[in-house]
Amino acid sequence: MPQAQGRSMQDAHDDIGLQPADMGALVEHLQAAMDAEGVPFRTQNRFLARLAPMRRDVVTR
Repeated sequence: MPQAQGRSMQDAHDDIGLQPADMGALVEHLQAAMDAEGVPFRTQNRFLARLAPMRRDVVTR
């Protein structure tokens, strides 16, 4: 997988002030969208598992 260029996740989200509830809302919206598009539950879980470690870099409050 090619390495991403640009700012880190932490730098990109530092000034936004995201809270844990914001991350929870994002996950809920993503799950609803994936359900609506018929994405299998297992695939949803694999995607969300890749997203989860980013939480510590984007939630700042």
